[in-house]
Amino acid sequence: MKKFFLVILAVLVITGFTAAKSEATLLCYSFDGFSDIVKVSVTSVDGQKVVAGAWYAPLTYNFPVIGSVVKDNLANRISGLQAATNGYIGLQQGVLNIVIDPITKNGTYNYYMTPGPLTGTGTLTKVSCVAAPKPFSTGQSSIEAALANK
Repeated sequence: MKKFFLVILAVLVITGFTAAKSEATLLCYSFDGFSDIVKVSVTSVDGQKVVAGAWYAPLTYNFPVIGSVVKDNLANRISGLQAATNGYIGLQQGVLNIVIDPITKNGTYNYYMTPGPLTGTGTLTKVSCVAAPKPFSTGQSSIEAALANK
């Protein structure tokens, strides 16, 4: 009986570790008309979808971001991605919100950076993470464009 109990306990422990392990989904979006890329990994933790990754404009900036995914009617909303700007051009912090269309997988974005405030809105296109420009490519960023229009 003791041996049977130990076998059952071992199966439960192994099954528990396997069930607790979650697979991350990597998503990449480009800001239409700009060089900005949002590259995030979505992981499910206790029923909540946690997002972590980077918002970057090649050769310009590379901000770490963290946030969550929530259902908003039919669309998925990557909500409140907190961007640590590390003092880039005097910016202290930023929030990036993304809404993804469930059919096209493309979406819209808006951001708010402080101090300033510096804001921007636009559309996103889902891109292959392999084909997406890397942080050391070239192009004008949405933040540079917003600064030029201020």
